[in-house]
Amino acid sequence: MRRVLVALFLLGVSISQVQAQEVEEFTQLILTDGSQLVGNILDETDQELRFMTLSGLEFTIRVEEIESRKTIRARLRNGKLVKFDPNVSRLFFSATGRPVPKGTGYFSLHELFFASGGIGVSESFVFAGGISLFPGLSEQLVYLAPKATVYNKNNRSFSVGALLGTVTGESGYGGIFYGAGTFGPEDQAITIGTGFLFGGGDVVSTPIIMIGAEKQLGSRTKFITENYFMPGISANGVLSLGIRIIGDRLTTDVAALTHTAVLNEGGFPFFPWVSFSYNFGH
Repeated sequence: MRRVLVALFLLGVSISQVQAQEVEEFTQLILTDGSQLVGNILDETDQELRFMTLSGLEFTIRVEEIESRKTIRARLRNGKLVKFDPNVSRLFFSATGRPVPKGTGYFSLHELFFASGGIGVSESFVFAGGISLFPGLSEQLVYLAPKATVYNKNNRSFSVGALLGTVTGESGYGGIFYGAGTFGPEDQAITIGTGFLFGGGDVVSTPIIMIGAEKQLGSRTKFITENYFMPGISANGVLSLGIRIIGDRLTTDVAALTHTAVLNEGGFPFFPWVSFSYNFGH
């Protein structure tokens, strides 16, 4: 496991260095007639601006014709604009090293019975939490999940955080303290995380290791894998593999989860994972 982590760390550093100069920022203009333009602003005054589209067409647009504008971080691939996934602060469930930008956030529904949400309080701190929604049960799982990004430069991000959970009506609580590092831009990266479980005043000394990866295949789809191991306790681990379908604000995760022990015993290998997220403020 130690060798695997070192190899993944070196691979992540290599990815972040190669891709660092390829991510660009573009401006998206939405005009009062509903049309949209994506490109770069060449010049701007109080009355008008000169704008060049990705195809090289140049326009002069009056300011009163612009309904709104926003900056898009994306990549040009074969002459087409590949927009990034708005949920870069997490994989299927686990946090990445990246922050949630200030003033933006998300609402998520996992497996139909687990709701969660988060908002960027500052450029480096996100406050998140969630609750289970099992019908007919008076006791539900509630958790808080704050995260602080301590470094976010050159396609390398490092965060620390905690997940603190309890059951309504109960006095006990537990959770995990963790740290995560993400190497690479928003569309191609490796994330390595480690955390320690706690509960009842005790902290488990054996860490949980999370190894994840993401690869955006286009503006609408991203490949994701998220895997957990507890070296020193078991050679088995929880594995997942799936895709994220990316919309303008709504994303859908569809994945398959399994445990290596189940695979070794020849049992039914996969458990389905479905999640929906609505992003605001982007």
